[in-house]
Amino acid sequence: MTAAELARAVQVSEATVIRFAASLSFAGYPAFQREFQRVLQAELTTVRRMQQALSADDATPETTIAEQELANIRRTFGQLEPAEVRAVAEAVLGAPSVRVVGLRASACLADYLAYQLSQLRPDVRSITSGGADATEILLGTPEALVIAFAFARYPREAVDLVRAARIAGRSVVAVTDAFGSPICDGATRVLVAPASSPTFVDLYAAPFAVAAAIVYDVSRLDERGALAGLARFEERAAQARVYWSRNG
Repeated sequence: MTAAELARAVQVSEATVIRFAASLSFAGYPAFQREFQRVLQAELTTVRRMQQALSADDATPETTIAEQELANIRRTFGQLEPAEVRAVAEAVLGAPSVRVVGLRASACLADYLAYQLSQLRPDVRSITSGGADATEILLGTPEALVIAFAFARYPREAVDLVRAARIAGRSVVAVTDAFGSPICDGATRVLVAPASSPTFVDLYAAPFAVAAAIVYDVSRLDERGALAGLARFEERAAQARVYWSRNG
């Protein structure tokens, strides 16, 4: 509904609807409308999302998905301040260890960021499943920085892990799709990366780009340390013959 349509439906003036959105700290009615739609979308099951996709009159699926991924990236870096990413990188450099949380579809994001950071920093581990073992890994190191990924439909165990980290006094960086995400509550910093999808398939190009930006800023803030870390990584990789080589 437009603001005028909603006003007619509840029998108030259009100005009242706009003031209502402003009273909830939205920039205007369109921002309120987008957040309301996001909350409803977050509750949809994969079956319902698939049904919506099948009923949509779109171009080829490949074109639709590519356009949405590009739109997500533009929205992310159009609203994400470089200083916010830089602050997260500084927190990574200042922490004795880093734990990266991401469950279900977000497990790929956690593994990616943990792998890239582990080349630069000591004691970086990803947590991609819930349960008592995950909690022990998460809280086993005092003063560890926690970076958590979660997107609609927010896995309950990921929310529980983040809550446990906050209760234990850990600093939490939330990388999620909106400030209304349940992992934002009590987070030290929040990086918003929209993951809107035209179907049930999760689109994570924007979160991956945010993760890459964090790693890049870490390397730029501590160039000498980054080079030393990469040198150690390459030495271990050569000894273990991690990568294929024409020279055997």
